[in-house]
Amino acid sequence: MEWRGQTVIVFGASGFLGRAVMRALPHATAITREQCNARDPDQVVKTLATHSPHTIVNCAAVADFTNPGIDKLYAVNAL
Repeated sequence: MEWRGQTVIVFGASGFLGRAVMRALPHATAITREQCNARDPDQVVKTLATHSPHTIVNCAAVADFTNPGIDKLYAVNAL
């Protein structure tokens, strides 16, 4: 796929997978948890409206499965 000329944003860009994606797509806009909480629909909508991406790569995830609660796991991992 041709990525040049495309606006690409990467949610979860500071995580393990997100960092790898950013290395592969250095022109993409990195969106970290500090910039947008993926569990907050209003923040997600605002971020999408601000960047108007052609492509969204969602690497945001909860990786601590010890006791986060099913709602938190679903809210982030099933965005």
